[in-house]
Amino acid sequence: MKLNRKILRTMMENKSRYIGSVVLIIISCALYTAFNMTVPNLQTGLDEYKRNSALEDANFTTQEPITNVESLEKEYNLILEERYSWDYEYSDGVTLRILSENEKLNRYSVIEGEPLNGDHELVLDQHFAESHNLSVGDKVTISEETFTISGLVAMPDYIYPLKTEEDMAPNSNSFGVAIISKEELKEMGQSYPYYSVKFNQDNMDAFKEKLSKINSVGQWISQSDNPRITFINGKINAFSGIGKVVPIIILVLTCMLIAAVLSRLLKGEYVQIGTLFGLGYTKGEILKHYLMYSIIVSLVGSIIGTFVGQYLAKPLMMSFTFQYNLPNLDIESFILKHVIISLLLPLFFLVPVTFFVVRKALWLTPQELMRGKQVKTKISWFERSLKLNRFSFEAKFRIRDMVRSIPRVIMMILGITFASMLLLMGFTTKDSIDHLFNHSLKETFNYEHYYIFKDMQFSEPVQGEKLSISPFEVAEENADPYSFSIYGIEEDAKLINLTDDSNNPLEKDQVIVTKSLANNLGLAVGDTIEVENKLNAKESTLKIDAIADTYAGEYIFLPLDEFNQMNDYPDGSYNSIMSERKLQLEKDSLLMSQTKDEVMAAFEEAKKPVKYMVGGVSVVAFILGLIIIFMITSMMIEENKTNISLLKVLGYPKRKIYSLVLSSNVILVVIGFIIAVPLILLSVDVMFQSIAKDLKMTLPAHLNKINIFIGFVIIYLTYTISNLLARKRIMSISMAEVLKNRVE
Repeated sequence: MKLNRKILRTMMENKSRYIGSVVLIIISCALYTAFNMTVPNLQTGLDEYKRNSALEDANFTTQEPITNVESLEKEYNLILEERYSWDYEYSDGVTLRILSENEKLNRYSVIEGEPLNGDHELVLDQHFAESHNLSVGDKVTISEETFTISGLVAMPDYIYPLKTEEDMAPNSNSFGVAIISKEELKEMGQSYPYYSVKFNQDNMDAFKEKLSKINSVGQWISQSDNPRITFINGKINAFSGIGKVVPIIILVLTCMLIAAVLSRLLKGEYVQIGTLFGLGYTKGEILKHYLMYSIIVSLVGSIIGTFVGQYLAKPLMMSFTFQYNLPNLDIESFILKHVIISLLLPLFFLVPVTFFVVRKALWLTPQELMRGKQVKTKISWFERSLKLNRFSFEAKFRIRDMVRSIPRVIMMILGITFASMLLLMGFTTKDSIDHLFNHSLKETFNYEHYYIFKDMQFSEPVQGEKLSISPFEVAEENADPYSFSIYGIEEDAKLINLTDDSNNPLEKDQVIVTKSLANNLGLAVGDTIEVENKLNAKESTLKIDAIADTYAGEYIFLPLDEFNQMNDYPDGSYNSIMSERKLQLEKDSLLMSQTKDEVMAAFEEAKKPVKYMVGGVSVVAFILGLIIIFMITSMMIEENKTNISLLKVLGYPKRKIYSLVLSSNVILVVIGFIIAVPLILLSVDVMFQSIAKDLKMTLPAHLNKINIFIGFVIIYLTYTISNLLARKRIMSISMAEVLKNRVE
């Protein structure tokens, strides 16, 4: 159709707006493709890795060795394997956990080098090796014996290589995992045994009940309660949600912008459209012509964006998994379903919007179009009610410009709000983690050293405060049991600080639940909860006396004597000590030990990916904000071409024209940013709530004032740069424009 020859010419005349629309679609499709290729591949690769490595369903310790492993395997249709562990002090402040090689469960995957195949060899987790400049073939001394590193490996039970289950993040500078043969580790005589189990049928409770009758279970950690295995699940869920929501929002904004561009284009071409009617073109032909604008923009943006997204998937996966101990996971060349969606999604959104915009213009008769009906600006009742005569000329000009372009005002506010939310998302995540650590962890736990024993203790500690901790679970309707920990603490405990919402200390002679657990289970003061000890399957009923204002973890605290009585433990027994100074304890008696410095280091490690995210989303937010503001500013200049020309004729200086035309958007930038602050807090809080059960913690959304200020400075800088770019367009408008408009 000859009419379509003017498409390219029209686009070149308004290239900034069409290029901006294409770039927005490219960003949207690239993000959609990259995220939705990464998440399925990551989940598939992770599931396959767990399956091929025969990942345990649980691990546990017992007071006495299990001598009837084969009979238990046969009776309960399960796989049971004994394993040895030893926390070796590799250097000052650095722990290397030595594990024995497994044959049946938790088989490691070699990333570089070879598996164990000889004496005095070990395989090492890749992150620890990298942090300590170790490579395949190097020698490592363990307890005066020299071992050769035969390979760097990934371990399925240490995907997130935490030293303890309570740690927030791994720290490869101070903790790593190595594997040697079982015989060599047993000969060293300093390791302790534990057991890994995998069930071939749903009989975990029956096995635990049997086990508690023939032995004393010291610790039981199910796969679902093991953050070393499950922490990545919460990240994948959050990652998946971002990949689904953010591209759609960008597309919606793009639809609004293109609708405004086409609406403005049509209003400027009413006379031409009327002429086309007079020349015999049908409404269908004219409709197809204007639909081509959005079809071209959609196809160009989606094809380029999908192509770019294919190449972003691999680095995106690497940036997501760099903290995890995983084998190399491959990215498929493409996932057909998501490629098709990425290509068609812009068309799905843009074509219907364009259709309705064009149809609205085609409802007019050729005569009305030829007369330029609806091209002239109408004065609304709202504008008349403002009584603008009392204001100065500059104020009247700016107010009228906004009042007469309500759709543009709304788009500017929405665009600034979205760009601000994207920018503040990184700051909010970082500040939430800081707030969790400073307000909850630091204020709740005041110890310097924390020790957990393998067996129950009865003697009074020389120093420190004794306590006990055990894993519990509560049944949930239509869901798996929900796991958490219960602390038995002394009533005069000083190293655990529990306060209410008003920061008043809570008496420790009552049952106290953390706010994190209360939120996830919907608990309130006065409620009762049925809990089951995961070590001995003993059921108890607790009445909640108070809720502590802390998100330090999902815990219930109650007096130590009540804890022992509830679990049928001996009076006066305990299994942990918190202390303000280091204690001289037999290492063989300890299951684990932890210092506040290690918690601090883990916290700093947890913030690393957030720092990268802040930088990344800031760049994307800046680009999106610049495009959106520039496109809307360009439309505003186009709408004010006659006014700008007249101001030039009247002799207004450049600075005055810039101020009149461009500065009216400042208030819109401020409004959009103000709206973004509560919205991002609400959005991040919802995101945290959605992954709280996967992460086994609740993060309260928090945003510091300084970061709000920094965010506003970045958005305002974006607005300023956009205005500088728009000045050139203002200067390109000639003084003859007003005369041309009068002639038409």
